[in-house]
Amino acid sequence: MPLVVGLIASLVEELRPVVASLGLRPALGGEWRGRRGDCDVRAVLGGVGAEAAGTAAEILLARGCQRLLTVGFAGALQPDLPVGSGYVVERVRDAAGAEWAGLPSDVAPGVLLVSADAAVGASAAKRAMGEATGAALVDLETAGVARTAAAKGVPWLGLRAVSDALDDSLPAVVQRNVRPDLGRVRTTQLVATALVQPQTWPALIGLARRSAQAGKTLGRLCAQVVEEWS
Repeated sequence: MPLVVGLIASLVEELRPVVASLGLRPALGGEWRGRRGDCDVRAVLGGVGAEAAGTAAEILLARGCQRLLTVGFAGALQPDLPVGSGYVVERVRDAAGAEWAGLPSDVAPGVLLVSADAAVGASAAKRAMGEATGAALVDLETAGVARTAAAKGVPWLGLRAVSDALDDSLPAVVQRNVRPDLGRVRTTQLVATALVQPQTWPALIGLARRSAQAGKTLGRLCAQVVEEWS
């Protein structure tokens, strides 16, 4: 019997390279599905934030998934973590201090990641968080998946690729419109603001380029993990 893997990404930009790397195809229920070795992979867009990611994890588990794989971008909280570098989430800590351990993997170095309640995009804020927590990376979703997996007694693994190095700052217009409380990015508002503020374009173009680089890493690492599990 194949191992049924539920894969969760929060953004299209995170999911697209993974779907391509694993050869997944659109299916019913908002899933992308495919078979790789002994793994039956079912991928979904979970939305932004821990709550949305946790809900997506619950849905996948209810559909028969036996293992969870959460993938996405992260911001670096320490120096020497360049854009495009990839990591296995060895441990994740939420904003309240609860912590969960993920499955080990040899595809990339293991790190401690903090899942924040809101976007941490300014370089100074990331540096302060890194000093306070000792964590290597920050994201918004991993803790939500880990919490759900632990509650259901299901193993999980997290993969994160750096889209913003320590000295990179997210454009303010992006920080304002990344809304974990809504479970999504307010794309319409973001685009509308960018159209009337052309001075934001260089920063947005830079973010898109960094995200594309991180996406390539995610695709490669996901393929390697599924091969490990096959």
